[in-house]
Amino acid sequence: MYRSEDYLDPSKAKEPYGSSEEHMHDCLAYFELILGSFIEKVSRDPGMYYMPGIMMSEEQAGKYYRTRPVDRETGLFDPDTATEASLARAHILSRESCSDIPLPIRTVREEFGLSLLEELAVFISLDLAVNINLRNLYAYMGNDALIKQASAGMLYSLYCLIDPEADISLADRLCDPCGPMSVFFLRFGAKTDEISSLMDMPIALRGDMLTYLLGGENSGRETDTRNADTVHGRNDTTIPYTRIYDGEPLGIDICKEAADALPPDDEGTFVYVKTPDGDDVLMLLAERRGAAIPVLDAARLFRYQGRNSSRASEAAIAQEIGGYLTYVRLNDAIPVVKLDGMADMSDAVCLFNVLKRFLPKRTVYLYGSGILPAGFGAGFDIYPVKLSHPDVEVREKLWKHYLDRAELKISDDISVDDLADCYDLSASDIKKVVWRTSGQVKWQGRDVITRADLKEHLFALAESTLSSLATYIPSTFVWDDLQIDPKEREVLITACDRFRHRNRVDRQLGNTARAAYGNGVSILLYGPPGTGKTMAAQVVSEELQLPLYRIDVSQIYSKYIGETQKNLGEVFDRAQETNVILFFDEADAVFSKRTDVGDSHDKYANADTAYLLQKIEAHRGMVILATNLFQNIDMAFVRRLTYVVRLSKPDEDVRLSLWRSILPPTVKIADDVDFEFFAKAFDIPGSNIKAVLYSAMYMAGSENRELTNRDIVRAMKYDSDKTGIYNDPSRFGQYASYLYD
Repeated sequence: MYRSEDYLDPSKAKEPYGSSEEHMHDCLAYFELILGSFIEKVSRDPGMYYMPGIMMSEEQAGKYYRTRPVDRETGLFDPDTATEASLARAHILSRESCSDIPLPIRTVREEFGLSLLEELAVFISLDLAVNINLRNLYAYMGNDALIKQASAGMLYSLYCLIDPEADISLADRLCDPCGPMSVFFLRFGAKTDEISSLMDMPIALRGDMLTYLLGGENSGRETDTRNADTVHGRNDTTIPYTRIYDGEPLGIDICKEAADALPPDDEGTFVYVKTPDGDDVLMLLAERRGAAIPVLDAARLFRYQGRNSSRASEAAIAQEIGGYLTYVRLNDAIPVVKLDGMADMSDAVCLFNVLKRFLPKRTVYLYGSGILPAGFGAGFDIYPVKLSHPDVEVREKLWKHYLDRAELKISDDISVDDLADCYDLSASDIKKVVWRTSGQVKWQGRDVITRADLKEHLFALAESTLSSLATYIPSTFVWDDLQIDPKEREVLITACDRFRHRNRVDRQLGNTARAAYGNGVSILLYGPPGTGKTMAAQVVSEELQLPLYRIDVSQIYSKYIGETQKNLGEVFDRAQETNVILFFDEADAVFSKRTDVGDSHDKYANADTAYLLQKIEAHRGMVILATNLFQNIDMAFVRRLTYVVRLSKPDEDVRLSLWRSILPPTVKIADDVDFEFFAKAFDIPGSNIKAVLYSAMYMAGSENRELTNRDIVRAMKYDSDKTGIYNDPSRFGQYASYLYD
């Protein structure tokens, strides 16, 4: 037989390895020493030893039975082979001990505490993977020309050659479906119910482990497209049910309070982080470790399991997330699990047991948008941490950081301080807005980010979240469009300034901790119909660059006890998450004077109104209420609002300004149009002036001509069917004849 020096160079003993490839070559040479000795031994007398797949000839069978049982050599152990194998292994270990370069085989042996049999299982699969010519040898051993991988029986036979104490139970533990080899290393080539015996079980390395051992770039990642997120920048290799967060550290504490509350990564406990944005958890952890973070989607995992079995077992779950567990162990990564969408307590307990068993002494971070459901942590110590949005100071740093990285110019109408104060965003949302905005600007061939660019993507964050309870109102008006009394305008400007600077002022004055309620702003607009209440709300929306949503009161208020408060709570929670202005039109229906309690409906109606006021006071955003019937509103409620603005009917000068300014400047208007006459003759609010002018505009536009006095009179005539305020022909003076055209 060949000796160890025939496989390994004795002159290199105790010499450090120059590369992982050289180390792998020696390890496979050590394995081939055992394999060669095995083939030599059984080929001398194949009938005397167990060899998977090989049949005895008639002569061999006769010789076997002619030999006395006590003289039959049924054991495979060979002391000479064991000695040479021991020398070869000592040679490898001596070189490993003085090597300071990464050696993947050494890493997996130490990380997973591999036994000699388990290490041989790795070698037998690895050897076949790198040397395709060995397939013929394994085909011979298995008596099957189509064989593509070794079996448990082949492996056990090789192990028996060097260990006199070899026991069949070792092979059984090797193939345990919940054992470390099944979870971290092996991919069994056939279903268990198709295998006639344990010894016939085919053994092969899983793709991610094979890649790691061969030193590939995607070390520790299993190539599998099942329910996986693509990991960009990593050759699109994926881990099932997992995405890798590769965000680089920013050098910014997005939430120092939460960061200080996190336990050490080697605490061996579970941490549940309640957060409105899961990516903020990952950003927080990246600041701590800076490494790529694998995030397991538990809901996806169990949806897949649910399609394949009635109840997931720990063994099935462990094998399903083997790629995730392997990545964590081999990369010393922080394990993170997303729990949103997971509802079954038994599934959660099953998953937590697997994580605790296969990720010992590691802190596992769980996160979700709500409170951890009761029972999910049964039997586990789960440490709760709340991660809120960054404060205004941190938001300023984040906006500046990402805008600087966009490598684009910023227009003068963008104030980073205002963005940070007005938009209570998560760190990841700020990143998304800047990334999407800068991408769009670059695609359009521009080099400047404008306020309008940011507005588009900031507004997109709020889309669809309030659609069932509110209606989005586009905001295109500015202060010059709002023709109201200067004193009323001043109040609205003051309200906008207060909202825009509220967080900075609180921080500067140390008022944050002393505020009893939220630091939002509430405005009540009241006045006759058509005086510009909705337009005023739109102007505020445009000034603050916040989307405006009109609340549908009919959808909010319910005859069922408790439903109204539930709906209101949902509206304010979503508004806080999406940074929108809530607009309650016809507020008198909401804040009407409280009634004496005559029955249970009166009692709960009053309770709902009080609850709404509490939500407004606690809200950190902007709330605008409008009413035509100020006298019907309970003054106790009015006193608790931030600002009250009375919008009066416009006087003649204001009406003239409205007549002249409402239409777009592109509309062709005849020189003799008498706006002065209409402003003086008709004491009507702005909404009626707008309706008349737009009706006249379409009359003229349909005939492709200038707008005339005749169009205005006809529009007023048609509008009189609705309002009745233009019915007196004498009020039209010299233009009355147009009424009869």
